[in-house]
Amino acid sequence: MSHSAAPETAAKKDNLLGICHAIGEDFGFNPFLLRVSLAVAIIFSPEWTLAAYAAMGVAVLASRLLVRTPRKAKPQPSAATAVIPVPIEDGRELALAA
Repeated sequence: MSHSAAPETAAKKDNLLGICHAIGEDFGFNPFLLRVSLAVAIIFSPEWTLAAYAAMGVAVLASRLLVRTPRKAKPQPSAATAVIPVPIEDGRELALAA
């Protein structure tokens, strides 16, 4: 399975509730590491692992409701990307690369 085409949409489809992804995004690490550690921990203590996962879910929900992330503004075209027509000797115009 390839994630190179659309990593954001693929990541949202690959997770169950998004808790590990959200924690990994907030703290800057790969959520796969948290998923593997939870998978190993559930073998030894399923009750505590599920309780910890539920607590992480409540923490993620609270952080998302209390602290809103600002939306990214759409980039505005700058003067450096504008196309300037340049006349050539035979009457045609060519675009000048910035």
